[in-house]
Amino acid sequence: MSKRIDKAPLKDLKKEKRGSSYVLQEKEGSITLVRWHDNNQVNIATNLINNNICLSKGSCKRWSRKDKSTVSIEQPSLVSIYNQGMGGVDLFDKMRGLYRIRIRSKKWYWPYVRFCFNGAVVNMWMLYRFAHPKFGLLEFVRRIVLALLSSPPHLGGPKPKCTRAVLPEIRYDGVDHLVDSNSTQRKCGFCGKCAKFVCVKCNVGLHPAHCFRAYHTP
Repeated sequence: MSKRIDKAPLKDLKKEKRGSSYVLQEKEGSITLVRWHDNNQVNIATNLINNNICLSKGSCKRWSRKDKSTVSIEQPSLVSIYNQGMGGVDLFDKMRGLYRIRIRSKKWYWPYVRFCFNGAVVNMWMLYRFAHPKFGLLEFVRRIVLALLSSPPHLGGPKPKCTRAVLPEIRYDGVDHLVDSNSTQRKCGFCGKCAKFVCVKCNVGLHPAHCFRAYHTP
């Protein structure tokens, strides 16, 4: 963005022909600024110390209203390099903003905490999709929330009312699954027969002798 170049004396290219560019380098050569005139003025800053790349130019295809056809115009190599790698960053920002965690606070560090949480969820979802390509981000976030609310039990939160509602992440985690007697009979979540005992964490009827261990074994 033009307001983030600290008033660097870049040449205004609005009246120049399309494809014009201007390069500005520090004396030490550690930072290079490039302005390129496309549909609008594009500004790029880089700390890449390689003049063969920073100062070189290539070409790209653009639609010309005047000629009513696709024409070739000059393009700095830095713009082409940026376009090749920008897709992952833009996709990450898009997915991170869909179901982001909202924490109201006046503390300066909370935006960084939220960013780390949201980024971790998106990264975990991308890895999870290698095994389950069609698994959506919303369902993934929902499972994480239910797992956190249900474990450990002393935190409270909603518990499943049927066997199908128990998430695998909770059912097979091996943490705090305790047997307790129940005042009424329930259908056993493993064998389907009536049981007077429940798993405190899963809130599912189970026989403690055989069904309890089998139910929590993947």
